[in-house]
Amino acid sequence: FHLDDDVLGTSYSSYIQGDVKIGDLLLVGGARTDLYLYYDQQRTAIDPRFALRYDVMKWITLKASLGLYHQLASPFELAQKFGNPGLPLEYGWQASAGFEAQITRSLEVDAQMFGRTAEDIAELEISPTKFFASGAPRIQPTGEQRVVGAEFLLRQHIDALPAGYGGLFGWIAYTLMKAEQSSKKPVGIENAIAYDWTPSDYDQTHNLSIALSWQTPILR
Repeated sequence: FHLDDDVLGTSYSSYIQGDVKIGDLLLVGGARTDLYLYYDQQRTAIDPRFALRYDVMKWITLKASLGLYHQLASPFELAQKFGNPGLPLEYGWQASAGFEAQITRSLEVDAQMFGRTAEDIAELEISPTKFFASGAPRIQPTGEQRVVGAEFLLRQHIDALPAGYGGLFGWIAYTLMKAEQSSKKPVGIENAIAYDWTPSDYDQTHNLSIALSWQTPILR
C-alpha cells in the first residue's frame, strides 16, 4: 500500500551548561530543552545532564555521567493515516563510569561501563481484538529497551616521533554489550503487565574494531 501525507513540523532546542572546578575535581551540569510542533500536537522535554572528572594522579582520571534523553517517534509512526500523532516522546536515562589513563606521552587507555534505558517506544500492535475493532491507533507507546555493557579503548597518537619523522596512529576498541527489548502486554483478568525481554534489533554482544595508519616521513 502507499501512504501520502503532508505535515509542516518545527522543532526548537536550547541548552545551558556550567563547569565548576574544585581542585582536581571538575563538575559539569546542564540541561537541554526541546519543543516539537507537528499537526496540532505539541511536545516538550527538559533533560538534565551531569558529568564529573577527577584527576586521581597526573596520568589517571576518573569520570562519570548521568543524563536524561528524549526523542520524537519517526514520521511514519506519527502519520495520521496509519500511525498515531498522539504518541508521547520516547525517553531514557543513560549513565556511565570509567577512567582514562595516559600510559606514555602518546599511548592512552579509556575504559568505562555504561547503561541505558528507553521507555514509551512506538510499536505496531497486531492484536485485532484490542486495537482494530476499537478503532484505536495501531501504533502504541508500549515498547521498552535496556542496555548494559562495557568498552575498552587503547589509542596510539601520532606524535610518538618528532615532527617530520612520521609515526604510527591507531586504536583498538572492544565493546561487550547486552541490549534487550520488551513490550508491555496485559495478562490475566486483572490486566497485569507482563514483560518478555528478548535481544533487541541492535544487540551486538561483542564488537571489536582495529584501525592502524602510518604517516610516512617528510622528505627533505
